[in-house]
Amino acid sequence: YYLQVPRSGINAAPYEVEVTHIPYGIADLGEPNDGKTEAHVLPMGKVHEALIGFEDDKEDWYQMTMSSNGRLTFRIKNLNSSGTAVGAIGVVTLLDSDGNKLTSINTRHYSSILAGHNLTSTEVAVSQEATYYLQVPRSGINAAPYEVEVKLSE
Repeated sequence: YYLQVPRSGINAAPYEVEVTHIPYGIADLGEPNDGKTEAHVLPMGKVHEALIGFEDDKEDWYQMTMSSNGRLTFRIKNLNSSGTAVGAIGVVTLLDSDGNKLTSINTRHYSSILAGHNLTSTEVAVSQEATYYLQVPRSGINAAPYEVEVKLSE
C-alpha cells in the first residue's frame, strides 16, 4: 500500500501520519452482537473499548442494571483520528427496558459522532434494579473504534 500526501497549491505545512491496522477476524472486538437481547453488560465507571461498523457489524448494544436510584450519564469517544466524516459513529441512544428513548448523543450539526469527538449525554434519572440499554450504531457505511463509559451519581 502507498500513501500520497500532495501539496495544496503553494502552501506548505508540517503534518503527522498515523496508520492503524485492524487485523481481519477481530472486526467486532469488544461487543460481539447486534441486538438488545444479546447486549453486553457494561460496568459502571469503567472505560470500555470496541469497534463499530466493520464487516456486517451494524449496531453494538450494552445493558446496565442499576444498583441504586440515581442519575445516569454516558460518554462516547470516537477513537478514529482521521478528522474526517469517514469513520463516524451514528447517534448513540439510551433506552429503557421497554425500548423507549431516554436520551441520545449526536452533535448539533451532524447526525454522526465524527472522528476525535468526545461527547457526554445529559443526565437521566434511573431506578434501582431497572435495566437500561445503550445502542451504538454505525453511521452509514462508516466504521470506527470507540470508547464508552457509563456513570451513576446519586
